[in-house]
Amino acid sequence: MNQSDFGKLLRNKRKEHHKTQEEIANSINKSKMLISGMETGKNNPPTDDDLKKIMECLELNEEEKKEFKTIATLERGTLPNELITLVKDDKRIIDILYKIKEKRLTNEKYKKISEILK
Repeated sequence: MNQSDFGKLLRNKRKEHHKTQEEIANSINKSKMLISGMETGKNNPPTDDDLKKIMECLELNEEEKKEFKTIATLERGTLPNELITLVKDDKRIIDILYKIKEKRLTNEKYKKISEILK
């Protein structure tokens, strides 16, 4: 099985922050084998709750946390819990997402939208 993007990221950050698979596993009360499986792509990325604990264990900065969340959620095919809550609270976001899907935004248009949201 090919190593996933999340698995590569987890392994690299774990080594960069001088943590063992066992330390990561202990932080989420799971087995070392589960962490090994995540790193090799055998296991899916963790749930949001476990991901948060892993990020805390690794003492990631905000940019690293954003990267972890993004890659994990893309590989799981889900949105982060805080975004699900946002969508539930404001249905207009779903409309915006459908419009984005329909329009197939170019990088230029995406940059314009990003500027508006800043």
